Amino acid sequence: MTSLSLDTLNAAAEPDFVAALGGIFEHSPWAAEAVVAARPFGSLAALLDAMVAAVRAAGP
Repeated sequence: MTSLSLDTLNAAAEPDFVAALGGIFEHSPWAAEAVVAARPFGSLAALLDAMVAAVRAAGP
């Protein structure tokens, strides 16, 4: 696994952001796609919160 900084994720092209985070939630890249436009994230916690909110908003 490659480690990326938050600054790198915030500056990444959209496809690279999604590729880097697409496996975070059960290999569902849509969760990363849902938050990419909300960048820049001020902290890793803010990024995680945004992704969790996207998953919760998606419903079952």
